[in-house]
Amino acid sequence: MKCPDCGTENLDGSVFCDDCGANLKQDSVVTENVINLLPKEEGNILKDTYEVVSLLEKGVINKYRAVDKKINKEVLILEHEFRPRPSVVDVEVESEEIPKITAPLEEDPFGRIFELFKKFEHQNLIKILDYFQDKGRSYLVEEFFSTESFSDKILKEDFKPDEIQVMKWGISLCNAIDYIHKNGIIHRNLQPGTILITPDMEVKISGFERARLKSEANIDVMVNHGFTAPEGFGIGQVAVNETSDIYSLASIMYRLVTRYKPGVDQQGPYMTFPSFKDIGVKTPYPAFEKLLLKALSGTQEKRHQTAQELERDLITVLETPPVNYIEKGAYIRIRGSMKTNVGKVREINQDSMLSMQLTMNECSQYTQPLLFIVADGMGGVADGEVASSMAIRYVSANISKLLLDRNCSFPLDSSILASAVEYANTEIYNYSQQEQSRKGMGSTITSALLIGNRLLIAHVGDTRAYIMSSKEIRQITEDHSLIGRLLKMGQLTPEEAKNSPQKNLIYRALGTNPQVEVDSYEEKMEPGDIILICCDGLWDYFSNEELHKLVSRSKDFDKTTAKLIDLANERGGKDNITVIIFQLVSIESN
Repeated sequence: MKCPDCGTENLDGSVFCDDCGANLKQDSVVTENVINLLPKEEGNILKDTYEVVSLLEKGVINKYRAVDKKINKEVLILEHEFRPRPSVVDVEVESEEIPKITAPLEEDPFGRIFELFKKFEHQNLIKILDYFQDKGRSYLVEEFFSTESFSDKILKEDFKPDEIQVMKWGISLCNAIDYIHKNGIIHRNLQPGTILITPDMEVKISGFERARLKSEANIDVMVNHGFTAPEGFGIGQVAVNETSDIYSLASIMYRLVTRYKPGVDQQGPYMTFPSFKDIGVKTPYPAFEKLLLKALSGTQEKRHQTAQELERDLITVLETPPVNYIEKGAYIRIRGSMKTNVGKVREINQDSMLSMQLTMNECSQYTQPLLFIVADGMGGVADGEVASSMAIRYVSANISKLLLDRNCSFPLDSSILASAVEYANTEIYNYSQQEQSRKGMGSTITSALLIGNRLLIAHVGDTRAYIMSSKEIRQITEDHSLIGRLLKMGQLTPEEAKNSPQKNLIYRALGTNPQVEVDSYEEKMEPGDIILICCDGLWDYFSNEELHKLVSRSKDFDKTTAKLIDLANERGGKDNITVIIFQLVSIESN
């Protein structure tokens, strides 16, 4: 269906244009409960107060630019015909912070929106000013800004905001949406057409006519193709909730940064968002791309769970210097060491480790990829040592193939290492199903691929990767263990976690299921930075501070790895102990 205003192709059956927001069904009934209205003429006086200046939009909801004659100020008026709807149970809200709605849902939704939003004060929200009914029609009065929306801006060739500007807008929008959510409301209508840009480049959220209390969020859902989360289309039998608004916010930021617009056949509930590389977009902020794709997950549980969480991630990325990776033509020098030990309790060593380097000069490009892996066969489980061995062999073999098949293309896809780990998982699982005695075999894995100054990490389980400089240490990976999750949720202290009898229980490993979710990380290494990869048989006996002290001051990593293993054994040695340390000493670009 082609938009008569901007020419955009939309899905057949669309009500509004995805780009400009124009009504595509101006002469037809849209649903059984709402119809298009004949608009008021200029000069009409409403409620003896508001004089219509011009019609801005006509359709199911008419929008007028008007003047409040009492204070001589411009306002925006929304008009629709009120029709009773099927009744529902009244909503009871316990919190005093959330507006209490006493009217059942068959009453006018504009009245409900007014009650919900009339007391809201937020610099990034359009203010709701008034509500009234007249001759079978309902009216909602809002602040008016003589400005453009993102829909208007996107149509202009000279509108090219960079990632920094988009992240700043995103932070403001997250803050406003978090304010709405904390008042028990889901917006449900976040799209480029409902985000206004003021002359000083600040953003304001409008479009509250579809907002509902969280308990009513699945009633009368209207979708915006490309911006509504899958559950808004009724996919997955899950309810519209806060993460649905987060999805919509992320889709707006994605559109602004990439200018990517899916074809008509890609729109709807199963829309996918390609990686920036796949659509030819280069970014110095790979972490920004990663958080957007997380928020755009088709599964609610995998998204940011609150707007505040997304806001914090955006602030973190914004405060991080842009990444300028050197991959091709990078001559690097590293020093390192790797050691493993059975420990003092186990009879066999179920850990496996690997270090591999490819040095290539082809297509006038010099590359020197280095791969490091630590895998910990699940202790006490059948064939744990076989699982960890298969993990390092299949990952290294697959990475070698992927590196050699790349046809000199750069930058490397950030998912290359995770793909290799997923491949290893499939091979281990298939092997485990061949005999009854093998079922349950599994392994953790932490793998690191260094290409120039770009470090890719793929991780499953509770082996760990740390990065450290002379001043600080930071754990890169997240433990997929019950205790790790409780720590992250703040339900355990570090001391309680250390002494918990359940600290070795992990909920994610290679080989235990046909598919595995792999955590991916990306870091830019500076000369002097050190990476430490180890199993729980080592890190369980050291604090971060002690690891940093022992490793960052080391002049001889062989002696350091030996000392770490000796100390772990002295402190109990209850598990196998494996550690890899490497440092980027220098990098030169050819």
